[in-house]
Order: sequence, then structure tokens, then C-alpha cells
Amino acid sequence: MKEKCLVIIVAFDKDRDGVDADIKAIQKTFSTEFNTELDIMLNWNKEAIIEKFNGFSDASWRDKFRSIKFLAIFCLSHGHSDGQVVLKTENEVTDARRLLLCPFFKIEELDGKLKWLVVQACRGHMGDYQPLPKDGKPMYFPDIHFISYCTGEGTVSFQKGEGGKIYIQSLCKELSKNIRNLSLCQMLENVHTAVEEFGKTQQCVKFSRPDLKKNADDYWFYTPKEAPSQPLGIGK
Repeated sequence: MKEKCLVIIVAFDKDRDGVDADIKAIQKTFSTEFNTELDIMLNWNKEAIIEKFNGFSDASWRDKFRSIKFLAIFCLSHGHSDGQVVLKTENEVTDARRLLLCPFFKIEELDGKLKWLVVQACRGHMGDYQPLPKDGKPMYFPDIHFISYCTGEGTVSFQKGEGGKIYIQSLCKELSKNIRNLSLCQMLENVHTAVEEFGKTQQCVKFSRPDLKKNADDYWFYTPKEAPSQPLGIGK
């Protein structure tokens, strides 16, 4: 029986191509391996997104969160400055982490489960994009979270010939190939290498720069067969 997960996609296709291809790749990748509930928010404004994410604290969602293995949030957007994205529906600038990841830190049923935010945009970088630290408040449960962030740093977000952004397409390909054999950090390292190698073929000084922030040493979707011990973040 496949384990359950929730995948949320917040995407904007105004002045941004490749969105359909990336959504299809994300959906196929996760639904192949897991019993995936997919929630797509296409061209929503900030107010609607906030209302939707506030609703994840409802009892009905908490019941679902108890049964899932992990949560992944994909933000396919336009970039702004470090850690900020532009919601093109109404040209609203917002902090991606605060809008899309922090609401899940308040949900106890997700404590100790992977909460993974993936941002692919056209500019900005990690900079001072810091995860929310533990502050002693009993209603904050930030463990375990990862933030994958890839931008074009002022240039277009290059994509492969078959469509879709190079970072998202490379990420989905790597997950499909190695999710049972490698840790999340190992897979992301492979993705970063693939993006960098592709960038060299584009003859462009400024190219997509993938980065990662996390508050766990690593995460395994499946327990390694010969692991002597389980590192922090192995999926249950």
C-alpha cells in the first residue's frame, strides 16, 4: 500500500511559460510513488492563498495530516528580492516562507514530518532567507523542514526543449529515479549539479542558482536497507 502525502502547488502562468509542463511533472512524480492528494492553486491572489492556508488548521485537515508521510509545497512564480516572490495575479510581493511554509509550523500533527517548500522563480536568492527558529512557544512545530530555492538571478528561468523549467524538471527526474535509494540532500545535490551543467550550455553569465535551507541533517523518504542507524528525518 502506498503511503500518503499532500502536495500543494501555488503557480502563476502570467508572463511565465512552462507551468503546465511543471505541474504535470510534479503530479506524475509524486502520484507514482505515493498516494498523493494534490491541491493546485493557479493564479490565486495573496488574500485567497492566506484564507486557504488558514483553513489547513481545521479539524478535517488535521485528521489528514495525522495520516500523511510528508507535505510538499511548490511555488512556481516570479521572483523579486531575496526570499520574496511576486504573485502575478495582482502583482503582490510576499515572503514565500512566511506565506507558504510557516502556517504549517502551527500544526502539531505535522511535527516531526517533512514540510518541504520548493520555490522556482526568475530572480532573488536565499540571502537572509532564514527558517523560523524555535522560540519556545508551545504552538510552533518547525521540525522537520526544507526550503529548496532556485532562481535565474535576473535572467529568464531557462527550460528544456520539451518544456518546463530546468530546476523543476531535473528535480522530478531525480526523485523518480532515486527516491527509494538516496536521501533528500543527496538527490538535491544531484539536481543542483544537473542545473549547473545545463547552465554551462546556455552561454550565460547569470544562470539559475539552486540553493537549500534546512533545519535537519537530512531526510529519507524510505529507510536505507543497510543503514546502521536512522539519521534525523527518516520518514516513518
